[in-house]
Amino acid sequence: MEIDLETYYQAAGTGSLACVRSLDPIYGERFFFLRVREARNGRIATARGVFWAVNGERCDPGWGGDAHQLVVPTLALLQMIEPNLERMAQFGVDRRFEIAVARAVLEGRLTEMPEMPQPPVPTLKEAQAELQAAMAYWEAVDVREAKPGTSVRIRREASERLVTARTNFERAKQQAGRLAGCDRATCAG
Repeated sequence: MEIDLETYYQAAGTGSLACVRSLDPIYGERFFFLRVREARNGRIATARGVFWAVNGERCDPGWGGDAHQLVVPTLALLQMIEPNLERMAQFGVDRRFEIAVARAVLEGRLTEMPEMPQPPVPTLKEAQAELQAAMAYWEAVDVREAKPGTSVRIRREASERLVTARTNFERAKQQAGRLAGCDRATCAG
């Protein structure tokens, strides 16, 4: 039995499972299983934006514009994307955990979708090694030999890897400072 969009999201409340379809010109069509943060006045708030429950369109046309749309989460949709789990590019978040929890909610083993946990903070040494490797990869990216249409994707992946490594390095520095007993005002970065 297929549930239509409006029926599903009108019954949704805080903690319900939501699914957002993203149409990216580089990565193509992707699906994200999220927690409904708030459902009020026909609007569904998620980590990827606020959407109308009636048609799934985005209420806040901010960054990303029409690239995101709310869809009904189903087991068939989940089964369609599971074989591609290893190729799913989302830096800093474990998509395997997201998919496993969404499956548990859809199968009725969980009653609601939990918030996704923050990725673990690496040690300062691990973060430095990751940053060095990302910088070397970014500098070594050679798109001249790439097939048409893939050069943008290759550059974007290298840039995202570098941004993630820098973010993890900053988080590791902050954690190391907290563990050493100093804060931002008393410790030099």
